[in-house]
Amino acid sequence: MLGCISYKYHTRFVAIVVTSCDEKNQRKMQNKPVIIGKCTQMCPESEITMRESQRLLHPMEILTHSKTKADRTKMVKEFCRSSAGQHMQKPEVLRPFDTLNDTIAYLLFEAINMDEFAFHIRYDYICDRLRAVRQDMIIQDLPKHEAICILQPIVRFYTYASYRMCDEPLQKYDPHLNNKHFQECLKRLLSLYDDCEEFETRFPHRIDYSTLYADSRPQIEAIYVLFNLGSGEALNRALRLNERWKNTAELQVAIKVSLLYRNNNFVAVCRLVKTLPHLMAAIVMLRMPAIRKTCLQVMSWGYSSKNLRFPLEKLQELLLYESQDELLEDVKCCGLEYHLPDDIFDVKGGVVFGKDKFNVDVNLGVRKVNFVNEKLKKYKVHELVLFGN
Repeated sequence: MLGCISYKYHTRFVAIVVTSCDEKNQRKMQNKPVIIGKCTQMCPESEITMRESQRLLHPMEILTHSKTKADRTKMVKEFCRSSAGQHMQKPEVLRPFDTLNDTIAYLLFEAINMDEFAFHIRYDYICDRLRAVRQDMIIQDLPKHEAICILQPIVRFYTYASYRMCDEPLQKYDPHLNNKHFQECLKRLLSLYDDCEEFETRFPHRIDYSTLYADSRPQIEAIYVLFNLGSGEALNRALRLNERWKNTAELQVAIKVSLLYRNNNFVAVCRLVKTLPHLMAAIVMLRMPAIRKTCLQVMSWGYSSKNLRFPLEKLQELLLYESQDELLEDVKCCGLEYHLPDDIFDVKGGVVFGKDKFNVDVNLGVRKVNFVNEKLKKYKVHELVLFGN
């Protein structure tokens, strides 16, 4: 069967043609229930009516100059849990692949660029609607190539949002919940990659799934390694991949960073981070608090002395701190002493390391850094999440 998967938004169009077996027909032959969605709108009509009447509209879905009227062009099905699962399986409220594809394009192009709303509002809205997209995808058990098309931009969205939201307060952003959804999507996508590769191996020349994800897979595999920095499981997966993927520039540098981290060579990790592409660098910066804490702890043992001062400028450079104030804040949280430079007496500032003073229970905060911000600013947000540019 020849299927055409299209991704269209405004002036940009990407078409991917893959040869695949009809998985829906296979499930029918195996007597597995097949549910095919019939809803061709981003939000089912019944939900629009219900949410409008009960005033459950999101601010991003309301007509301009109105407080109660829905803008039907912006209405997107929200995620919901149902005690009676049958309601969720009604074809009338399930969106088929084409509609889900269009919904993702709307969320990650239109909604994400609604600058009149604070980013944390856009983030919450998009996260909820993407969960509903995944829910529809799972209930219908969409074919592999369709599920891959859906999950790739979702994974990139979570990658971008993890960094963009990292310094927001808990009232606006829950990193643990974000990471849970991130890992779920990432592992499911990697599993689909593996399934496709296994099918191609078993039935050579019959199907070529790889044309669907050739451009995205190296980046996604690298993100998995870096998101799970130092993890033996993530490294084993990367090292056992087909040479086609393992030898890509993205995965090679991700493996190197993870091995350096695993071997406690944190200074080398920090040096290498600056050379990483945008989304990959952003993911590693989320691990910088742990890197900095461990590095300061090791130095507390290695340079333990009442008379020795480690230069502030050097420490700031090594651990990628944006300012001396940020460095001193973390040094203080770790229970270490420091001295500021005094030009009058020609005294150089520095940290006084002591193995008995270090606070092992401290959790350092995540911060953004200018070099990653500049990498991300070179691209529009929707380009990063939709295509991983």
